[in-house]
Amino acid sequence: MNISDRLSDYFNLSLSNIEKKLNLSNGYISNYKNGKIKNPSKLVQSLREMKLNPNYFLTGEGSPELVPTQQQHIKTIAESVVGRFIPFLDQKASAGSGKELLDVDSCDRFICIPDSAAREDMYAIKVEGDSMYPTLKNGDVVVCEVAGWHGDGIYVIKTREFAFVKRVILQPDGYQVISDNALYPPYQVSPDEDTFIVGKVCYAIVQM
Repeated sequence: MNISDRLSDYFNLSLSNIEKKLNLSNGYISNYKNGKIKNPSKLVQSLREMKLNPNYFLTGEGSPELVPTQQQHIKTIAESVVGRFIPFLDQKASAGSGKELLDVDSCDRFICIPDSAAREDMYAIKVEGDSMYPTLKNGDVVVCEVAGWHGDGIYVIKTREFAFVKRVILQPDGYQVISDNALYPPYQVSPDEDTFIVGKVCYAIVQM
């Protein structure tokens, strides 16, 4: 289910009537779903005023109605609106053996990051494996800017079948791919059609 489905199921109305009920402009929900609206602040505020849980409608997590403690948490988001919702892929980018990375367009889950940290074409993805330990642990979340090469650092890289989170250094004959965990040896890859630099990891949400 996506945001349109959750809103339609809850209100039992057409999207145009839901937009009227929430005091949104015509086409607002579709524009947000299609990525034309990056920050759904008006939707968040309208849902909060109806004592509904914006996180449920945006991500599918939780329940539609707010409990008192949730209302306090959502108030911070809705009133400050200093964040932007970015796609949170269901797939994992491996810090070990690799997992398939699907198209961002297939995503219907989102997380909120600060506006000051937000850039165009960003997404979040969960890390799997221990090869980037202690920098990143299994289950940590990284936020990646889909913009190719931007200097040495930690990147999401993709082969024909798998995606990885690794430290990457540019060398004259290609890229050196490094695991921060010394148990995993570094290796060389050529910048060709079999290895694609998706984007640099800008931020990480780590477990304590």
